[in-house]
Amino acid sequence: MDDDEIVYAYNDEGDEMLYLDDETSEYLMHPIKSHIGILVESRIIQVFYTVGKLINVDMIKRELLDTGLIICGLLLLKLQGNVTSQAAIFLGAILSFYFLRPFIFGYVGYCSQYLYPPETFISNRGCFMVMIMKTSSIFFDMENGVMDNVCFLRFCAYVLDPMTLLFGPWISYAEFSDSLRNFLLREMAADVLFGLLFVVVSFAFVFFSTCGIDVLYPDNWFITAYATAQSFRFSHYFITWLSYGVTELSGCNSGIVSRWWRIEFPRSLVDVVVSWDLPMHRFLRKCVNIKTCNFFIIDLFSEVRHMGVLRAVLITYMCSSLLHVDFIYLVMLTFFLVSQSSCLNFFQGINFQLSAVLLSLGLFTFVETKYSALKLRSKLSRKCDACVLANQCSSDCKHKYKTRSVITVILNMLFRFLAVYHLIYLGMIFDDSSAVTGYSMAHTLSIWSSWKYSSHLITAVLYLPSVFQL
Repeated sequence: MDDDEIVYAYNDEGDEMLYLDDETSEYLMHPIKSHIGILVESRIIQVFYTVGKLINVDMIKRELLDTGLIICGLLLLKLQGNVTSQAAIFLGAILSFYFLRPFIFGYVGYCSQYLYPPETFISNRGCFMVMIMKTSSIFFDMENGVMDNVCFLRFCAYVLDPMTLLFGPWISYAEFSDSLRNFLLREMAADVLFGLLFVVVSFAFVFFSTCGIDVLYPDNWFITAYATAQSFRFSHYFITWLSYGVTELSGCNSGIVSRWWRIEFPRSLVDVVVSWDLPMHRFLRKCVNIKTCNFFIIDLFSEVRHMGVLRAVLITYMCSSLLHVDFIYLVMLTFFLVSQSSCLNFFQGINFQLSAVLLSLGLFTFVETKYSALKLRSKLSRKCDACVLANQCSSDCKHKYKTRSVITVILNMLFRFLAVYHLIYLGMIFDDSSAVTGYSMAHTLSIWSSWKYSSHLITAVLYLPSVFQL
């Protein structure tokens, strides 16, 4: 490696970013060892949690405990972003969350996408997403009378909780508070045992993603596309199961974050969408189901829900896109960006690829499920009298042909193959070619065009019967 050469080490999620120069230890160059290095560095900051578990929480003042969590969270952000001002800006964002609710998105958008270059923002956008989700969920509950006003110090401790800030998952405020209670020694031992087990499982995922796929799959254009998409998915499983293990170690039972077996062998894309990130799914359902809220986004959700299922589905996926790429900041900050260079820097922080994938998933699942106007699988289930709905039928369903009948197995296998094809089509664009600075629109469209936009065309063809009332 040349003296002035810089090597970028990152995972497919973009959650972690390391800048390695010629003086960096050689072991960090290896993908798996880089993940281990990141894990060890972040876990050192989170030792505070373990100490808090071993000491009777009643002996510690709540203010001291919250302050310790805030300090650990800010220190973790500083190490993660490798930017000295990062921690201060995040703390300023938290202050704006608490005191200036109408301006929280604009403030964080300005800090995250205007002040930071794309590389820095992409490596830290996962932290931004978790913070926004936590803050939003608290305000949802407060506005709807589910909970009273929260102490500001405990509010900051919840948002900057070091056990969920870096990798997630989203946990509710009630789950966070419950994790700080006193535990019996037997409960603590079980948490540690299961937490370590899940961490080991997570490293099995990253090993397969970085090494196993290259060894197992032959060199074929279709198999290569499948392997690229699967590598991206297994990198996601690594992050989600690692976060699951870490939350278990902290005493917070958030439940399984992603059900990988239902994603790799999907009955339908609905299985993929729900199983991809279960805490995110619960959060979005919570948002959509809110009836009244002064917060303008929830007012929009409430209105859209009465306008039809399609709009609700699209808004749900759009909200997921916003949480991932902060696209709403574009609308709010365009009026404040006057120079060409500033606008260019701002647009580079927008991830078209992720938004396109999420919105495509919304359209694909809308056409397939029983909630759409087409009701493709619902109509097929009714005409064939078979258990071929997008969701598995209950054991006491009235269909003539049950799950194990030949016609049901054949039809479900066809839909499984279609779902896997959609996963290949949507996942092969995450090929690591531009993961450092973000994938461009040209990159996404060029790969999809090489496949003739086949998944979108298939979905359009499946939608035709509803147009002609077939």
